[in-house]
Amino acid sequence: MKKQPSKTYEILRDKIVSGEYYPSQRLVETKLAKVLNTSRDHIRMAFQRLDADGLIELSPNQGATVTVVTLEDILDVLVALEALELACYRRALMRMTDKMLRHLEDLVEKMQHAIEESDYELYTSSSMNFRNTLVDAAESPRLKELVETMRLTGNRIRLRSVIIPLRGHSSLAEHERIMEAIHNADLIELEAAFRHHMESVRRDTEKHWDFIRP
Repeated sequence: MKKQPSKTYEILRDKIVSGEYYPSQRLVETKLAKVLNTSRDHIRMAFQRLDADGLIELSPNQGATVTVVTLEDILDVLVALEALELACYRRALMRMTDKMLRHLEDLVEKMQHAIEESDYELYTSSSMNFRNTLVDAAESPRLKELVETMRLTGNRIRLRSVIIPLRGHSSLAEHERIMEAIHNADLIELEAAFRHHMESVRRDTEKHWDFIRP
């Protein structure tokens, strides 16, 4: 059975984000349709969405090519994510429930355990779950969509394998500061704590770019 257009898009998106399809690689409709057991129309539809996401570039002569991610691209994405996620966090703070607060605290505890055990996979998943919980709590589908689109480019760099082992304790302290601000319902401190965290990520991304670039 041939795959639906949305599934075709998701498969191609994940292969690009994971690095299986590398920067500058040309994606050929006929070959992908055969490999993914889908139609060329579905591939074209997926290409349109991937182009809108900034993951590929479409050219009348070259077809589809996986975009090259530059340091400037990533730094711009991180600036955009800071603004978008802060907008979510402001809304989330006004909607915070005891259940959400306990969930966030549990995630910080998982992050603490992950650092103690040098389990960077667990740390990454827990910290991302922490941020996703706050984005979801904002109850804004449009903001969530924008955050997820921005993250597609950011997720192509290898932060987990390089930066987190080097600055795990610092990153944990930054998240603990964010958690404390949420617990105290302190919007000013929450904004300051998250801005500090994102500035640290940008600084370390620039410092270690040769090792984390896709």
